[in-house]
Amino acid sequence: ARGCWTVPGLHFDSSSAKLRADARQRLDEDVLPVLKANPNLRILIESHSDGRGAEAYNQTLSEQRAQSVMDYLVSQGVEGSRLESRGYGESKPIAPNDTPANLQKNRRIELTVL
Repeated sequence: ARGCWTVPGLHFDSSSAKLRADARQRLDEDVLPVLKANPNLRILIESHSDGRGAEAYNQTLSEQRAQSVMDYLVSQGVEGSRLESRGYGESKPIAPNDTPANLQKNRRIELTVL
């Protein structure tokens, strides 16, 4: 509905921008095949955080997470010129930051076709 592609199950450890093994697997299964089958497709990798912690910290962490996804895709053969990364921190929640489930919803990676 918002014109983006949310990658479910793409999680990071708390306070970390390092891709976990399950996150790499999700990218391998759900994202790389689409990018390889569509060599002219360009995407924006958008990272969001929940509202816990300092705003500046969440902003930096989300930027690092978006870059981490981009770096992984490039390491798997996707041309870097096809990718952009951007972190939004806690500025664009999709749910109130009031329950563990909603906090998880707000910690997300979205891919937008450019």
